[in-house]
Amino acid sequence: MSKKLTGLMVFLASPSELKNERQLFRETIWTFNEKRALTTNVVFIPVMREQMTGGAEQAQGRINKRIEECDYCITIFWNTLGSPPEKDSPKGSKSVTDGEYRKALEQKKKGKMNEVVIFFKKIPSYMDNDPGEALKALKAYKEQRQKDSDYVNFDGDIEFKERVNDHLFEWLMKNTPAGRLKGPPAGVSDYEKPESMKESR
Repeated sequence: MSKKLTGLMVFLASPSELKNERQLFRETIWTFNEKRALTTNVVFIPVMREQMTGGAEQAQGRINKRIEECDYCITIFWNTLGSPPEKDSPKGSKSVTDGEYRKALEQKKKGKMNEVVIFFKKIPSYMDNDPGEALKALKAYKEQRQKDSDYVNFDGDIEFKERVNDHLFEWLMKNTPAGRLKGPPAGVSDYEKPESMKESR
């Protein structure tokens, strides 16, 4: 017997040095789906640069189109802003990753994306004590983000997966009847879980 599921696409933007977090992002989403999808009829789909195929159009242009299809975006930074922006990055972009973040924000402002979240991984003390130009630029960028948006700090794999799970759960509840009846909450803890989701996370 077939079962209809609602697919919600989550785009991940990050510099290439966060290869570990990119893999954890994918694994966390699929583990979350295994626990929740069949009881809630909602499945999250990770969308990443690695999935893009080749073509005549510049890569960033194709990625921008993929971002336009997504429902959510998570952006991660650590100790650099990443590669310089490309031709198709939005005006004012500080890097490719920042450009993808800005593209997602544009979609949210148009009402075409549900949420855009930015994560910052903790800087090790040895880097923080002697920052180079790349880290100084990242710190300045983080200070600017603090002025115009909320962001999430994390330190290590376990906390990263917990923070991703928190957001997935919040987004899931907004796409299930029990969650919608409660209305927009102040945080994940304010949700009342439907009976099918009473198991511990």
